[in-house]
Amino acid sequence: MLRELVAAIVVSTLALLASQAGARPCCVLHDVHATSTEHSTAPMGATSLNGRVYIAWTDGRSSKVDIALYDTDTGAVAHKLTTPQTSAAGVSLAAWNDALYVSWPSKSGYIISIAQVRLDAKTGAPAELTDLYTAKLRTHGSTPILVAMPDHLSVLWCGTNEMPNLARLDLLDTKAR
Repeated sequence: MLRELVAAIVVSTLALLASQAGARPCCVLHDVHATSTEHSTAPMGATSLNGRVYIAWTDGRSSKVDIALYDTDTGAVAHKLTTPQTSAAGVSLAAWNDALYVSWPSKSGYIISIAQVRLDAKTGAPAELTDLYTAKLRTHGSTPILVAMPDHLSVLWCGTNEMPNLARLDLLDTKAR
């Protein structure tokens, strides 16, 4: 079953979501965007950095990791980077220390990869993956989640014992590069 991502068809809709008690709406959704151009079969990542929104997903057809700058005005993928990396599960994004990071599990489920995403200085578009870090952490096949803390970046994943694991990442200072 393919889940559709964001892109060109913009549907301006209001949807009321009921609270747990079901008595009153808890929120309203505005400007719901749908597409037929991008597909994913796994969890997707999203974050914002310097006023821009970035999304990432595992392509439902090629299993490649895609990262894109998302245009919130048009509901379209403005600039997309298709990486050579593949994943059987989803991807996670996080903004930390004025940089964008992406994580994904390998197809084998034994390695979690984390990379910094170099952004084009003019457009903010994802340009390439740099500083690829890999950790041999046995996973349960789930998506590792990047967690931006005030003074560090952490990764959360489900181990083969189906228990959550959280680890602090020691990365070099990205501002110095």
